Amino acid sequence: MNPFRVEVSGTWRDLALSTEEQRTQVFLVAAPGPGAARTAGLQLFGGEAARLRFRALPGCDARVLIDGD
Repeated sequence: MNPFRVEVSGTWRDLALSTEEQRTQVFLVAAPGPGAARTAGLQLFGGEAARLRFRALPGCDARVLIDGD
């Protein structure tokens, strides 16, 4: 598996305050290809939101970064 940097942007909803905020995070994932890396990044984004008691809203955008991005 190859390492990929995946940038994920989306909206998180604070479940306690009912507010929304834009978030962008970069994850380093090991995957067999860019498509699998993108999927892993989206899953990590949702998991990070849940860990902090937020909900990642649908419509997240993920892109695999190449060196220099």
